[in-house]
Amino acid sequence: KKSKNILDFCCGDGGLLEHLIPYIQKNSIGKVYGFDISKDSVEKVNKKFKKQKSFVSAFQNIESLEKTLKGDTFDFIFCCETIEHVYDSDLFNILDTVKRVLSNNGYLLLTTPNNENLSENFICNPIDGSLFHRWQHVRSWNKDSVTQSLKENQFKVVDLLETSVLWHCSFPKNIYRRIRYKDKVNLFIKCQKE
Repeated sequence: KKSKNILDFCCGDGGLLEHLIPYIQKNSIGKVYGFDISKDSVEKVNKKFKKQKSFVSAFQNIESLEKTLKGDTFDFIFCCETIEHVYDSDLFNILDTVKRVLSNNGYLLLTTPNNENLSENFICNPIDGSLFHRWQHVRSWNKDSVTQSLKENQFKVVDLLETSVLWHCSFPKNIYRRIRYKDKVNLFIKCQKE
């Protein structure tokens, strides 16, 4: 069984890696890498996970990451809660980079808020009165818009799920949450290069 290379693209402070690395180690699946443009995040992730056997490193520079791979590619790339923060030109650059480092049969998993009403999360800057999104989201996605954008960037959607992560907890809390939080506020998209 071939060892897998897995990348958390835009890994932030390692929230996903915290769960991913133990799973990969326990199941002897392969090696985990991180990438983020934030120097502080990369340093924090490398310090936090440096002793983990299945963790290779986090990188701030994509060329350094590619050099470490020595011509190899990733079998699975996570890009969680990122695409709602970027405009078209940056999205194109992200997807172009992913295409370059993703294996031909590899998968990209994107997560993003689903049908977010951006104006509900605007807050006011007390200094100049300007409005901005509390989490710096610049766009709202839905299943149609994300599928179209991925197609324009030479990705095909393999699976798509509209859900609420709040629903996925233990009984009886899950029943309460399904009643209380009816909206499917999260979007999970699994895709491959065309």
